[in-house]
Amino acid sequence: MRFKKIIVLLIGTFFIFSGLILPGLSLARDVAYIVDSYYFRLSIFDTVTKRLKTIVTLPGPAGSIVASPDQRYVYVSCPGQDIVSFVDAYGKAVAFIAQVGSAPSGIAVTHDGSYIYVANSGSDDVSVVDTLTAAVVATIPVGDGPSKIVITPDGNYAYVSNSGSDDVTLIDIESNSVHILSIPVGNSPRGIAITPDGEFVYLVNYADNSVSVIDTSVNTVVEEIAVGTNPVDLAIAPDGMYAYVVNSGTRSVSTIDLEQNLVTRSSLVGLGPVGGIAVSSDGSSVWVCESISSGVSIIDTTTYLVTKIEEAGNSPVGIVLLEAKTVLIAPQDGTALQFSNPATFVWGSNHYNKFKIQFSRDADFRKSRTIPWLRATTKEFVFTPSSFVWKRMRNIDGNIYWRVIGIYQNEEYYSEIRSFTVD
Repeated sequence: MRFKKIIVLLIGTFFIFSGLILPGLSLARDVAYIVDSYYFRLSIFDTVTKRLKTIVTLPGPAGSIVASPDQRYVYVSCPGQDIVSFVDAYGKAVAFIAQVGSAPSGIAVTHDGSYIYVANSGSDDVSVVDTLTAAVVATIPVGDGPSKIVITPDGNYAYVSNSGSDDVTLIDIESNSVHILSIPVGNSPRGIAITPDGEFVYLVNYADNSVSVIDTSVNTVVEEIAVGTNPVDLAIAPDGMYAYVVNSGTRSVSTIDLEQNLVTRSSLVGLGPVGGIAVSSDGSSVWVCESISSGVSIIDTTTYLVTKIEEAGNSPVGIVLLEAKTVLIAPQDGTALQFSNPATFVWGSNHYNKFKIQFSRDADFRKSRTIPWLRATTKEFVFTPSSFVWKRMRNIDGNIYWRVIGIYQNEEYYSEIRSFTVD
């Protein structure tokens, strides 16, 4: 077999299949989606190579960005047009547009992906948008100047930071009604996040240079944490151990130990960090948008060294990191094969995507048989490996190893190795 380019990432984990423990071969790499308010664009980067992959043109200046749980779409608020753009993560284009309230800012997605909740800072309300139809199904009045919004892990409530009224509104998701209109916090609250266990909400207070901590069991502020000057946004690590706060005035990121609610480090970044912060899925890096210095700073959370992507647009304002997309193939026993690859490789209509399935009698694949390149034209490909083996590999018994190879932008990506037994 001849390959133009192969990228293989070895992960020190093991997969159990058919009674065997096999080394895993996969690509656990995130993809960064970065929105730019100056060039009206969404830039897609490979987080490993830091290379720009694709640019999607947006209808107007961008505000916030979030992704659907299945990573099928990314949703981008465009405050100047009073819309939310539904960007097809597979086709790399704006697929739908939802007309919402005035000056939409923060967006949150329900855990089943059915609805997005959009904080409209100009009309002081939250639009509830059906993601299937892109239609607004409810409008919920909140405080003055709603900025950001976050949904609790159990999916029951949404917390909205209101920068104009210095409070937080609590929304009941099931009824789409206000549960608590005003939870007083600091001066000019903006970015908001919730711990993975749902016990605490953290939000930054721009004018107070602080972070408020809300105990969700009583919905009151239980602690204030001093950070840098003019904090604008924050993100919590996936393991819930740390929060990272963007301080636009001091051009820094404060690291908060959430067990102690104590700032343990401050990292200098570039000019004009205005918000837009994300933590990688493994917690190893923090990505921060910088509107003035026109780039994205990347903080290594182990060494705290800062590197930078220069080509992230003229004024990046929002970022989301998507985990390596998994595509499911059903082996003979019905166990799902997790095919890890860049988030943009899927079973879908993008005709550049194709894949092949490789078999071997040994786990090293020194000698193998392969189903030729197939176009990814359906959303699900159900495959019974033994049927292929009996047709192509005669007089065999014992363990047969197999894997999937996907191609995306002329690069080959390998799934983990699986096996089944031929009697």
